[in-house]
Amino acid sequence: MTMTARQALDTLNFYGADARLPPPYDKLSHSEITALAREEDLPAQEERERIASEQRIANAPNALRRVLQEPPKRPTPKRLQTYFLRQFERSGSVSDAAARTGVTTRTVQRWRATNPAFAERYNTLLAHRAEVLEELALQRAAASEKSARFYRGKQVATVERHDNSMLMRVLNRFDRAREREQAKRDMDAEVERRVAAEKAQLLRNEQAYRESIERTFGYRVEAEVRKRISEMSPSMRLPERPFGGG
Repeated sequence: MTMTARQALDTLNFYGADARLPPPYDKLSHSEITALAREEDLPAQEERERIASEQRIANAPNALRRVLQEPPKRPTPKRLQTYFLRQFERSGSVSDAAARTGVTTRTVQRWRATNPAFAERYNTLLAHRAEVLEELALQRAAASEKSARFYRGKQVATVERHDNSMLMRVLNRFDRAREREQAKRDMDAEVERRVAAEKAQLLRNEQAYRESIERTFGYRVEAEVRKRISEMSPSMRLPERPFGGG
């Protein structure tokens, strides 16, 4: 049984330098065998893409009808918000979706601030849009220039050359996004720490104030008692006992 390029690649990945491959794979590099394996996988991949494309085409009439639907004839806030979200999902542009809906971007900002359900759906679409753009950037970064490799007059491999500069720009963008997310988490943690510190200080101040009030009240009560005793006639005062007397 002849070994396929995919089987050769799996064997090479599993055994590493100890792999024993039959001709012509024994004279090919890892990258060349990988290229051959990818070419073998192309028919199955194309079949999956064909099925997915047929499903998208089948669903296109409903999607197109939703996209091309005119703004609601009775423009209640809820209907306008639903229509805006559909347009935003289609175009990815807030200003374009707002213009098609017949509202301003300031209105969209107010919806986000006052309607949690709308804000959640908006943020979900925004995150999905970012994922689509990132995937597109990765696909462009992974684009390659192919060149054939021959062995004894026969093409045995196709070598791919990638644009590493584009890939580095994409990776740098992801790094900056992670840095921004980490900075946001650090800021949230710092805010929580300061709030906890302020709360603890307020509790200490409140306790000190209560103790001060209690001391002041005790002093005033004692002073008032002494004053009333001094105003009493000598006959009404209790006789003073000597210190330590029985």
